[in-house]
Amino acid sequence: MSRTERTSTDLPAAAPAQLPAAPLDPRETAAAFLTLPPEVQELVRAGWRESTAIDARVIRSVQAERKLAIFYALLLLVPVHLLLQGLSFVNVISAVALGALVGETWWRCRSGQLSTPLITVVAFFVFELPWFTSEPLHILGTLCATAFVGYCSSYLGLRREMRITE
Repeated sequence: MSRTERTSTDLPAAAPAQLPAAPLDPRETAAAFLTLPPEVQELVRAGWRESTAIDARVIRSVQAERKLAIFYALLLLVPVHLLLQGLSFVNVISAVALGALVGETWWRCRSGQLSTPLITVVAFFVFELPWFTSEPLHILGTLCATAFVGYCSSYLGLRREMRITE
């Protein structure tokens, strides 16, 4: 037998795998739980695990809804602002901050078809005020962009309301 060949008898015996103990639920130390038969205790533990899993799914769903609201607001507001004001570092950063703030507001207010455009139009118009000039074409462009943002966010609010029933 060469040095590179080994048989199963040459290998050292592996220690049995030690599984970490499952964390003890604080409710398991209650007197009422301890009086239950072991089969019922196991059923109760299974119910607790299922409840914990449902809670985790709800938390992930809420986080995904928040991220989606911020993404939609960014997708709506950043291009419109950049088309109005041009591409520069300050415009990009400020538009991203506005989109994140508006998306977070949509999520926190649980806004629907009416409140979503209200929040968006007010925030967008106030945001555009520092760039506002007295040129008629710029005024018209800003007002049309604000109307466009309002219409699109109304649709997004409708989608938010419809998602609840889906």
